[in-house]
Amino acid sequence: MNTTIVPYLNFPDGLCDEAMSFYARTLGAETVMRMTFGDSPMPCDDAHKSWLMHITIKAPALTLMASDCPPGQPYVRGTNVTLSLNFVDAAEQDRVWAGLGEGAKILMPLGEQFWGARFGMLEDRFGTLWMVNFEAPKG
Repeated sequence: MNTTIVPYLNFPDGLCDEAMSFYARTLGAETVMRMTFGDSPMPCDDAHKSWLMHITIKAPALTLMASDCPPGQPYVRGTNVTLSLNFVDAAEQDRVWAGLGEGAKILMPLGEQFWGARFGMLEDRFGTLWMVNFEAPKG
């Protein structure tokens, strides 16, 4: 399989920015992508516009992604890690999605998203949370 696996963290109550700044500083990483809920086309109230919808930090041998839990989504400490698979081939993404989807709870169906990726989320039959992402090469 030609893909990468990246840990994806969720934080409660707008703590993602502080946590990821701490991790970047501590791990010698830099922010390579940052989007707030207010930056997205999805509706949100003013109190949550500065919360992070997505952030990626990178160091030479590390990629870490994260977001704040959307308002109203429960946060349970210890269950805030999701494994994100980032594909370079759409057919491989389909194959893995179908396999992980056997007996799974689909949290977000696989489909085209506003940020330009084909993306889906599920909880597999063993309780592991997965995100699958494919961004077609630009150019």
